[in-house]
Amino acid sequence: LISVDTKTITFAIQSQVLPIRMVATDSRPPVSFTFKDEDGSVINLTGATVRFKVRKKGTTTLTNPSTNIADLDNPTSGVAVYRWTAIDLPSSGDYEAQLSVLFPDGRTQTLSTVITIAVTPMF
Repeated sequence: LISVDTKTITFAIQSQVLPIRMVATDSRPPVSFTFKDEDGSVINLTGATVRFKVRKKGTTTLTNPSTNIADLDNPTSGVAVYRWTAIDLPSSGDYEAQLSVLFPDGRTQTLSTVITIAVTPMF
C-alpha cells in the first residue's frame, strides 16, 4: 500500500500466485492487475498509462525499458494487463517488478510493493 493525496492504491494480481513463475524468454501467460483504492473501489484507469518495470534482482537496469507499458483491457474496471515479451525475462534467476501509473492529470503514483518473479531456464 502507498499513500498519495490521502488515498491508497492496492492491486490484485489475477490468476497468478506470488512469486510469479515463468520460463526464460517465454511471453505467456499475461499478468493482469486490478487497481483499487483504500476502500476497495476500483480505480478508473481511462487515459492513464500503467508501466510494469522489470529488472533482475540485485541490478538497477530494466530488462524492458521500451516495452513496459501494460494494456488497459478494461480501464473503467481498473484492469491493466501486461503481455510479456522475450526481452523481459532473458535468462533464469530472480527478477522483480514494480507498477507505476501515470494518471491523465500528469501525476505519477508508483506502488511500493515489489513483485517477485522466479524464472527457470528453458531446456
